[in-house]
Amino acid sequence: MKKRKRQQVRTGESNVFDVALAVVVCAMLMAAGLGYVYQKKEIVRLGATKLQLESARFELRSRFKQLQEAEAALTSTTRLEEKSKDLGLVKPLLTRRLGLPVQPGEKRPEKQLIASR
Repeated sequence: MKKRKRQQVRTGESNVFDVALAVVVCAMLMAAGLGYVYQKKEIVRLGATKLQLESARFELRSRFKQLQEAEAALTSTTRLEEKSKDLGLVKPLLTRRLGLPVQPGEKRPEKQLIASR
């Protein structure tokens, strides 16, 4: 058998199996190379997407803090009192406050809602 292979190599003969094996090995190496390039490309793309999302998250957090500060300023008690004075609103007198009626058998709420006439 060794003699036959040596003769094939000397004469340049090859059989179909050897050619097919070489083609399969080359195809596998090529597929591995393409897979590597594809994965590297995906890593770069995902890195860029991550950076965009992180910057958007930072912007949203800063905007949220601004809105919280604005809400706190708009709902502060002193600001509301100043605005009500500017509009000419006054607190109702205690004699003008009415409590909501409670049905028989119901418990009274801890804080009774107040309606004015």
